[in-house]
Amino acid sequence: MTLPMMGIGFLKKDSFVYIPVFSPLDFVMQFPWVRSSILCASLALLLSGCAASSNKGAEPQAASPASDLAGVYEGMLPCADCEGIRTALYLRASGTYTRVSHYLGTDGAFDEGGKWSLEGGKLRFDSAAPGEEPWYALPIPNGVRLLDREGNPVEGVLAPMYDLTRP
Repeated sequence: MTLPMMGIGFLKKDSFVYIPVFSPLDFVMQFPWVRSSILCASLALLLSGCAASSNKGAEPQAASPASDLAGVYEGMLPCADCEGIRTALYLRASGTYTRVSHYLGTDGAFDEGGKWSLEGGKLRFDSAAPGEEPWYALPIPNGVRLLDREGNPVEGVLAPMYDLTRP
């Protein structure tokens, strides 16, 4: 079985050069298993589209506080002996977190992880590392504000410097 020949021909230094070109349709028509595969794939896509559209009339699920707060928060925290601490906080809806901190102007960096929960309007972070004290944050519009060790807001002109916002 041969494929129909289509091509491009041109003259090159006293000789004729012919470059055969095959269209994708030629390939499909010559091999029945390709036609069957395309038909099966098209049918699967059609059926999956119907299944997805059947939930359009259903009531939306109420979002949980964890899913509302889950996301990435970033900011630059003040530092006594460096240029600042670039911090990224990853909150997952599963109740786990990762905090990554880079001390600018130094080689210092650390990350930690653990579990977080919402208690009385405050976020509580319990590190997975043994012996670590919990730390706290307060949800604010489009971000979180880190609190002091006792869970109280930092006051004064430095307060906004403890905000981590969604990028």
